[in-house]
Amino acid sequence: MKKKYLILISFLSLLTVFVYSQDASVITIGFEGGSGFITGKQNDKWNIRQDVATSYYDYGYNYHSGNNSVSSEMNLYYFGIKPAIYFPKYNINISAGLRFTQSNCYLNKSSNSDESYFFLRYNESGTNTEYFKVKGINENINYLGIPLEITLTPFHFDVVNLYAKVGAEINLKLNSQTDINFSNENMKIYKQDVLSRVGTSTNLIYSSAYAAVGIRFGRVTGVKYNFEVTLPARILSSNNSSLVVPEYYSGFQFSVQIPINKAKESKNKE
Repeated sequence: MKKKYLILISFLSLLTVFVYSQDASVITIGFEGGSGFITGKQNDKWNIRQDVATSYYDYGYNYHSGNNSVSSEMNLYYFGIKPAIYFPKYNINISAGLRFTQSNCYLNKSSNSDESYFFLRYNESGTNTEYFKVKGINENINYLGIPLEITLTPFHFDVVNLYAKVGAEINLKLNSQTDINFSNENMKIYKQDVLSRVGTSTNLIYSSAYAAVGIRFGRVTGVKYNFEVTLPARILSSNNSSLVVPEYYSGFQFSVQIPINKAKESKNKE
């Protein structure tokens, strides 16, 4: 088994141990939604004309590009449901759930270019080379996954709390779609042939390990509202896009936790 997946097994084992602990004070059901910005580089399997440079996002914040360049962009959107158990003795929350994630990737002409298209090499034979004028290439991939997380809340300020989180997730690909936006609509008949030549198949598994910091509003035994920022996170799996080679991502998440069980320990903390 690959070492990069050992962290997922460790989280699952830790979760099992805590589930059988007698110290759990509050069991909650959580609903979450968020987005992430991927940093990486353009996948070189696409035969974009050699004198066209690429651009990229630096950890999701700083956009880099130049004249006559193609920009690459990749982001994630997700929502999910996550039961959690709170352990007052350690100020720790353990959670696992189910998450739907959509990955969106784009290759487009950079906004500061005078032209709205770039050249995609289609065929090269001897001294003859054929190109298509392309406005952009898009790829959407849907996943269903399991996030496993540990949250530490070292400081409590009545209804406002600050927390730190570490987590890992493993996702199974549901479906994917890659589309080419030709400058000339009549060229659409070549789309499938181009995609077959390039090869757009991607990994069935997407996984990552991440950390986040956040702020929580609400009492221990009541409904809690959380907003967090994901620190630059490591993508463990490979070949998760035919357009971009992803490396790290950062992002934001909002979630709501609703208590479904309260024990005496939690009430005493109030």
